[in-house]
Amino acid sequence: MKIYLATHGEKRAGFNPAHTADGLGQVIDVLGNQFQKIPKPPLLVVGSGFRFEETYLAFLQFLPSTTVKWSPFAGSADASDNNGKIAIASNNTVAEADYIGLAGNPGFDAWKFISSLPPNTLLCSGEELMSALGLESNKGRIYELETENKSCRQVI
Repeated sequence: MKIYLATHGEKRAGFNPAHTADGLGQVIDVLGNQFQKIPKPPLLVVGSGFRFEETYLAFLQFLPSTTVKWSPFAGSADASDNNGKIAIASNNTVAEADYIGLAGNPGFDAWKFISSLPPNTLLCSGEELMSALGLESNKGRIYELETENKSCRQVI
């Protein structure tokens, strides 16, 4: 079964960051203009942070009547600062070693989560879910995830 995952663009720093201007441009230009390369999804699953909502909004014009569900499993408001710290509520930061997220969490099976979704679902997500799947990703891209063999290919 195939599931699609759109990664957010470059983000600002801090807790629940929105996209930078360039990052929003990545989402609108790269993803929005090439969106037709994937099948129309029966469901959109959107992470709970601003950057995931902004990614979803870039697709909204193409999918005005698609069912939408929100899930922290697709990405939370917490954000890595890429210096070994995670920004959490109230703009506090904790060391990655002191943070239990999706990635590296033995209690969360990311492949089982995405396998529970309808075929061709589109996730508005990011690096944390991709990492939990054991995959690497780039910002502002769409990936096709194959649940049977747990593989991935970049579509856009």
